[in-house]
Parts: sequence; structure tokens; C-alpha cells
Amino acid sequence: MEIYNEQMAPVENPDLRLGWLEDSVRRVTHEATPAVREVWHYETVAEYPNGGRDVARVVDVPGVSAREAWEESIPIRIYHPYTQEELEEMEEAKNRPTQEERLQRMEEAMSRVTATLAQMEADVCTALAWLTQKEA
Repeated sequence: MEIYNEQMAPVENPDLRLGWLEDSVRRVTHEATPAVREVWHYETVAEYPNGGRDVARVVDVPGVSAREAWEESIPIRIYHPYTQEELEEMEEAKNRPTQEERLQRMEEAMSRVTATLAQMEADVCTALAWLTQKEA
């Protein structure tokens, strides 16, 4: 499939890190062609002593059938380079944590909070036990 830039100049190897491809169609109009009669003649290929000869038919102008004008749609791709702002945004997005990474960080934080709460509960229970013994 042919690839063109936005000005419809051919592009050989587009860098997809720096731009993107859009599917499109290029329309080509073919003009009508008139019919052309075939023009030919005979040529002698071999002559024999008894006066006979072999001949071949040689075409001088090949015949062409008439054809009406027609339009052809050729699938192409158009290469659109990213703007500097888009490239910077994509670079920032690479450095941003994914949703999975954020979820994992939240789970780790919740585990630390749960562990801290469990430790605080144990400390409160120990303190209550100590106060209870002291009053008795």
C-alpha cells in the first residue's frame, strides 16, 4: 500500500514513533480511449523453388477497443507527523504510572495502614490490661 504525507508526496519509511497513519483513498481518473483499428501486413518468411512461399501476419499497430472514461479508487495511507506538544504529552504519559501500578501502590499503603492499626490495637489492649491490673 502506498504511503503519502499530508502534501501527497510519497513517503518510503514513515517513523511511527513520530507520527501516525490514516487510511484513505486516492482517486485516479482515466480518460476515455477511442477505438483504434489494427493495422497489419504480410511478410514473406520463406520462399520455395516451385514459387510457393510461407508468409506471416505482422501487426504494425495493435487494435484497441474503445473505453469510456472511468475512475479508480486506490487505497492509500496518509502519514501525519505528531506535533511537538503531542510528542511531549506522549513522553509524559510514558512516565506516568499505569492504573495497575497505582492500584498496587494503594494496596501496599492499605497493608501498611492495616498493620499499623493492628499494632495500635495490640498496644491499646496491652495498656488496658496494664491499667486493669494496676487498679486491682
